[in-house]
Amino acid sequence: GNGAADEAMRPPPRLPQAMPPCWAAAAPPAAPSSAVLRIWRRLQARPPYSIHAAFLFAAIAIAQCRLEVMGSIGEIGSSWIPTGGTVKDPTAIMAQTPRRGLVSVAALSVYRRRNESLLLHGPFFGEPNIHGFSCLQVAYNHLEDRMLRPRASIVHRVSAASAPLDGALLRRLGGRTGFRLLRLDRLRGTNETLQALRAARSALSEGGVLVLDGLADMSERPGLQEGFHRYMHEAAAADHAALALPPTTRPLGHRQRLVPFMWVGKHGGLFLADDERYAAAYRAAVRASLPKDGHVLNDWSDKYMYSSRVLIVSLEATLAHIEDLLVNPPRRLDAITPLPRA
Repeated sequence: GNGAADEAMRPPPRLPQAMPPCWAAAAPPAAPSSAVLRIWRRLQARPPYSIHAAFLFAAIAIAQCRLEVMGSIGEIGSSWIPTGGTVKDPTAIMAQTPRRGLVSVAALSVYRRRNESLLLHGPFFGEPNIHGFSCLQVAYNHLEDRMLRPRASIVHRVSAASAPLDGALLRRLGGRTGFRLLRLDRLRGTNETLQALRAARSALSEGGVLVLDGLADMSERPGLQEGFHRYMHEAAAADHAALALPPTTRPLGHRQRLVPFMWVGKHGGLFLADDERYAAAYRAAVRASLPKDGHVLNDWSDKYMYSSRVLIVSLEATLAHIEDLLVNPPRRLDAITPLPRA
């Protein structure tokens, strides 16, 4: 049938009967689930990550409401995704019409709360090191902005060429509280990955989640893996050295470790929390969010990375799963409550 006509005739999803306060504040008039589904129906041909990962992003977003985790949302290494067919030549993107594409961060932007900012960090079209990715168009139009603005908030578009990624820049763009959800993609080099992880860790809010994509691409991006492992060893050594100091002389915010808590595969990446307390809460939230046909593979064989349990979820997720989670969050999630502040 006609996709646009089918979409127009589709009834809006029901509003949840009892939403967490921050989720209610996030909801545009048609409810967050309608924005999620509208974007994902357009992205199904070439999603920035799997629908399986999208379900788990929704679970984390709801958990952050329950935990009262505050902050902005961002994506470093945003892509422009043609939705009207495959474009093999990145330079052909400029010929695409805006109605036939979406920026990859649109799939995350629907989880923003009112007045939270959104970061899109290049490279954009025309910048070096395209590496086969479809780069963002330099100029955005009103249609793209409407897709990224389901509610009033600030959108930061940062070019990698004009503003090299560092901690000071990310902390400024993350605002007073920092980023509660930050996704990193496109990284390839060892030093590039190391620098990005240092910057991202310094800009996370308390309870923030970092999602690192591309770790499974050993043949194409071995430098990313080396940079990640180098960072994890460096952070552990720095934390150990800080803890050896008297409490009164430890630097403020000295913790640099990232805690892996969930692996979502090649098209979802590795989810990491800012400390073990929140990692445990997110594991519990993911388990509580799973439908009857989903299960955690760790129930048969535990997986650990850097001494932290990493969940691996088995679920053939669909848009219906995402809608059901957003509209009718399981009562098991009521057990997820705010943690004492560090």
